[in-house]
Amino acid sequence: MPESQKAIYYASSDTLKHAKALPQCEQVRSRGYELIYLTSPLDEMVLENLREQDGKAFCNVVTDDLGFETEEEKKAAEEKEIEEKEILDFVKEAIGEEVAKVRLSRKLASQPCCLTSEGPVTLEMERYFRRGPSEEMRKVRATRVLELNPEHPAYEAVKAAFENDKEKGRKLAKILWVLSEMNAGLEVEDTAEFTDLVSELF
Repeated sequence: MPESQKAIYYASSDTLKHAKALPQCEQVRSRGYELIYLTSPLDEMVLENLREQDGKAFCNVVTDDLGFETEEEKKAAEEKEIEEKEILDFVKEAIGEEVAKVRLSRKLASQPCCLTSEGPVTLEMERYFRRGPSEEMRKVRATRVLELNPEHPAYEAVKAAFENDKEKGRKLAKILWVLSEMNAGLEVEDTAEFTDLVSELF
């Protein structure tokens, strides 16, 4: 590990290919840091309980703070979040109860959005529990958070639509939501609706 690296970063998914493709990995790799790719939810649970190795904390790139921001950058990001609150609330309302929170991302580089979770249950753990033997286990769900990249043209398009065409803005918000689900490796429940939303933009 480079001396500048403060944590041991890891990403979880069903496959190595998808774990590498998670948009939250971009910033870590761009700094020349390696990641541990986990392909079993049990692996993730082990690292959650170990917490650290040789004084370096394990960092889940999907749910944890990557630790790259300075205090000034954090403050600026918090101020930007307050400024954009009306837009973020609009996106959340358009998506509905499926998402617990919509916020500006501090992790994304080239991607427009990503799906993260809050609380003790991650998206990977939810997948594991869904295959569980009991009905109670299969009901366990992660608390979903949609993160939007404020530097991406897609976010600017949502903002413009919010000002000029709110119905279009709602459709764009739903498209970003489904894209975040797809990037996270989740099953899209209504592919027909998604196809219609995208087709209407042409």
